[in-house]
Amino acid sequence: MAIGLSFFLVYTKAKMEEYNLHNTPVSIRCQLRFTLSDLPWGLAKRMGHEIQRIQFMLDVKAIPKYWANGKVSHRHPNAAVINGRIDEINSRAIQLHDAYCKAGRFPDNEAYMLAIMDGNEAKRESAFFEDYARYIEYLDNRKVSPDFVQRQRHVCELLRVFQKKTGYQVEYATVGRTFAEKFSAWVIKTQPQRQHNQDLAKTAMRYLETLKIFCSHAFLEQWTNERLFQQISVQFKPNPFPTTLTLAEIQKLLALQAGDIKGIPQIQRNAIMTRDWFIFATQSGIRYSDWRQKRFELIDLMPAGMNIRFVQEKTDNPLEVPLSRIGIEILQRNDFQMPIAFGATSTEKHLRLLAEAAGIKKHITTHTARRTFCTLQEKSGVPRSVIMRISGHKTEKEYLKYIGVSFEYNADMMRKANPGWFDLKISG
Repeated sequence: MAIGLSFFLVYTKAKMEEYNLHNTPVSIRCQLRFTLSDLPWGLAKRMGHEIQRIQFMLDVKAIPKYWANGKVSHRHPNAAVINGRIDEINSRAIQLHDAYCKAGRFPDNEAYMLAIMDGNEAKRESAFFEDYARYIEYLDNRKVSPDFVQRQRHVCELLRVFQKKTGYQVEYATVGRTFAEKFSAWVIKTQPQRQHNQDLAKTAMRYLETLKIFCSHAFLEQWTNERLFQQISVQFKPNPFPTTLTLAEIQKLLALQAGDIKGIPQIQRNAIMTRDWFIFATQSGIRYSDWRQKRFELIDLMPAGMNIRFVQEKTDNPLEVPLSRIGIEILQRNDFQMPIAFGATSTEKHLRLLAEAAGIKKHITTHTARRTFCTLQEKSGVPRSVIMRISGHKTEKEYLKYIGVSFEYNADMMRKANPGWFDLKISG
């Protein structure tokens, strides 16, 4: 019949070397592969039967230096008990598979796993989620950011769904590199896009990042001694061309009236105020956090213009930036009072409504304004060292990743800098 079991330790040899675990009992993982039929493997594959996979932890541990070929040697303490448990699980899995095939019906993966373990693993399976619930309660009591608490709660529930749908047992001893790969693939395949341009791969990375925060807390609080979560590498693939706005798109936003925006009149008015703040930030390079802190002043240099002077919240460094015509017009429209900046959640909602009303097919955030400012200054020929002093970047490499210039921009700059090199003279 098409069923096979393999048993292995949760840590790779490299990790056991790194953590010096050769004499420390570690968890044993079982991987079960099977098809929903009693056909042999070869015939099942030729018939196109889908191979099911379940992974779960055993309720016994093994010392790595005594582990070989899926069992422990006779020199291991309690070797008979450990090997007996492995044989018992192997035998029960095959017997259950045979019974399910004869009955013509298989349970879901989680029920199959618990039947194999004879219910002994049910308590261990829930410990991870019990601790996660305790962690969320701890966050509530600490009165941390509601958004952060909600993100942790969402990831906890998502992990429950992942376990139920895939049969991959989620607990401290399984949350490692293999889990991260499977979970990321599952998120990309099954989760809906909340926005048309949402990158689900990045969303999966954010979920893993959130999970690692919980696992680190659990390890520090000694709720677990497992460190497998440290295998999870959260890497966000940088966008080669970050989202920025062009001058034409800024003009589209400026042309909007309150009635063009979806929502009740209150939301429409607030969105227009957010529009003014956002566009002013594209003309001054001021961060959203600086705007919220209101640590700035206007320097009147009329008729030459106006400067804005502010202290950066992030670095505590002072800056003074000349304001463009658009920036001064926004101030005039607001009686030279700074436009109001709402909270982060409301601002993101307003920006989404503004982009939709202006027909801009980009995901605009509060930080898009600052990126746009740097990109527009770069394209206009302002010395890069001056822009970097405003943006706070220490190296050109990081700065160029930050701004949104395309390969076409590089080609245009070369033609402007050395026009003779590209002067085409067609000989007769």
